Amino acid sequence: MSKGFPKAGDVDTLLKLPSLQKDGQLDRQLLSSISSICNGKGFPKAGDVDTLLKLPSLQKDGQLDRQLLSSISSMMSSRGFPKAGDVDTLLKLPSLQKDGQLDRQLLSSISSMMSSRGFPKAGDVDTLLKLPSLQKDGQLDRQLLSSISSMK
Repeated sequence: MSKGFPKAGDVDTLLKLPSLQKDGQLDRQLLSSISSICNGKGFPKAGDVDTLLKLPSLQKDGQLDRQLLSSISSMMSSRGFPKAGDVDTLLKLPSLQKDGQLDRQLLSSISSMMSSRGFPKAGDVDTLLKLPSLQKDGQLDRQLLSSISSMK
């Protein structure tokens, strides 16, 4: 559902947001991620964009972690901005951790499965990752999970 034309001032404000700039230019890759999240939801508020892009859980070495943003924007495509607490909860799920760090391969598979469907429930992630049919030699068969994740 289209929300119609945005106000000219809103467009200017968005395109000039410091959080969307890279080397003095509009970072079109970031804008594309924001556009995906807002697809059909209307023009984003500058504050919502800043809040998402500055979430501590999306930072790595003081910079926005674009890989994480890509996973988040895939899940939230056409759904609008996620709540900060929901992003933190997802990224800290014990079942998505490996050696004390977020397992990006698992997140990518989950993101693929949940494309445009929002964030999964923690219990659903745990149940899926522990399915006996996805285990091989007592471990999650990541290749099998990756194949399964592209099916919808």
